[in-house]
Amino acid sequence: MNSIYYKIRKAFVFKNGKIAGILLASKRRFVFIYDADYIDKDGTSIAINLPKSKRIFYSKCLFPFFSGLLPEGENRADICKRLKINVNDDFAVLLALCKNESIGDITVQEAR
Repeated sequence: MNSIYYKIRKAFVFKNGKIAGILLASKRRFVFIYDADYIDKDGTSIAINLPKSKRIFYSKCLFPFFSGLLPEGENRADICKRLKINVNDDFAVLLALCKNESIGDITVQEAR
């Protein structure tokens, strides 16, 4: 019997310094889940297309909201080269560039 295991990468998503949810990435899809405490409190949705909810959000590629936080083109290529990150690995780029600050009030930190 052949078993194939995929590494699941995890990151905490913060809004204004408060944990809003967790972002998961595997070889085949991305998942975003709001933190239960964040849902129960006054926190607003992190994005219009990710409304605050107990549901689990799935995508075959990095959610457009998170992709919008990333550089494109030559800027992205230069940054990835300097940081030694695969230019096509959106999740790694997101973790490298949005851990302390990003556009707006969202930060993303690797979950260990």
